[in-house]
Amino acid sequence: MIKLFVGLGNPGPEYEATRHNAGFWWIDALARDLKLSLSPERSYHGLVARTQAGGKPLWLLEPQTFMNLSGKSVAALARFFKIEPKEILVSQVGGGKQALALHGTTRAVIANMVTGVTAGFTKTLEITGTGYRAQLAGKKLTLQLGYSHPIEFDPPAGITIQVETPTKLHVLGFDKGLVGQVAANIRGFRPPEPYKGKGIKYAGEYIRRKAGKAAGGKSA
Repeated sequence: MIKLFVGLGNPGPEYEATRHNAGFWWIDALARDLKLSLSPERSYHGLVARTQAGGKPLWLLEPQTFMNLSGKSVAALARFFKIEPKEILVSQVGGGKQALALHGTTRAVIANMVTGVTAGFTKTLEITGTGYRAQLAGKKLTLQLGYSHPIEFDPPAGITIQVETPTKLHVLGFDKGLVGQVAANIRGFRPPEPYKGKGIKYAGEYIRRKAGKAAGGKSA
């Protein structure tokens, strides 16, 4: 059963009467038929209406972001109310390749972010190097990476870090993009070097190794 109907469009008067806002027109028509009023909801970055259908909640949404960012608006509402991707219907806007691409991008962002509600996303990092290690104190991650001082990292909201062993840690969260960015930031504290492989790498990451410098010949 569809629980969330989404109409795509672009905000602003310059788009109001163009085919870019066909998705908005569709949601407006649904709202009129259902005698609903769309109201701005800052938490979902859009205009929202809610009703009941067959005893179950039903939402209408017009994201007030540009179409290439509308997936975040949809995912915010879907994530909060635990609506699965298969329960979301996104209207296709206008026509042509660009419209189809935007429609597909929105569906992909929705699927990724809503998946985080139930399963979550994880990135695993591995640490290599003598004396290199990670430890957790509360939420704060402390890394010893061969520098003269430890590195301390406070994860942003929505991210949890788990230290499985001193040389293996996991970055977990609901937002796939944020999980990837945090993992990249941590890896960036000591990227793996190509000679001995010391540093932080993603689990399963292949590091192309380089041979060490050959010893110099004997002087005459």
